[in-house]
Amino acid sequence: MKQPAFDTYEYIGIITPGAVLLTVLMLLFPEMRSQIGGKEGIQLGGLGIFLILSFVLGNVVQSLGYVVVWLEKKLFDGNASEHLLNPACTIINRKQRADLKIALLGRLGADLDNLTPAEWRTTRTEMYGLVNAASKSERIDAFNRSYSLNKGLSAVFFVSGVLVLIIASQPSIWGVVLAAGSGLSFVRMRWFSECYTRELVLQFIRTCETASPKEQPSMQIRYENPAGQTLPAIRILPSF
Repeated sequence: MKQPAFDTYEYIGIITPGAVLLTVLMLLFPEMRSQIGGKEGIQLGGLGIFLILSFVLGNVVQSLGYVVVWLEKKLFDGNASEHLLNPACTIINRKQRADLKIALLGRLGADLDNLTPAEWRTTRTEMYGLVNAASKSERIDAFNRSYSLNKGLSAVFFVSGVLVLIIASQPSIWGVVLAAGSGLSFVRMRWFSECYTRELVLQFIRTCETASPKEQPSMQIRYENPAGQTLPAIRILPSF
């Protein structure tokens, strides 16, 4: 059985938000900084501890990311892929939407205009499965990882900004800067959600078109024998 390749980006998407939170905590609590890095700063052993703690905190931050997703649903009625149920959605154009409806009905037996949100989530999973099986999901995966990373950054910047404003002995501009970073990460998260949705739709349509090639017309070749008599036509069928 082939083992899946090691995906460095997935670990970066977890460690980066955790590293941000751990750095803020080390700045707010100097004794914590000295325990991890020592008096002379972070050495090789301290770096290992820093990475492990960042990974642990990163998973906690990703859990907090569900709060960001909940907020997105309340403010914008869900992510970009959920908006495709609305015929007025502008993430894809009219032709792409018409092609998507044909592909969904022909390949999955799903009517886009009559799907419930729960049915649409299942349908999206089936769409991705077909695209992934056709080895066309690389860009989709990249957009999904970027979405997850910015979701974590939005959560950790907000939490860090609140901690700075509450715990810091003096008012600090860094609390405002971190809060602004949370908003910017949220905007980028929304943008990558649109990129993911658009790429999934386009690759699904192309996958369905590739799986259903146009029928080629048959050809007829006629031969004559040495006596000049015409032999019956030989029908050559197209190969598949």
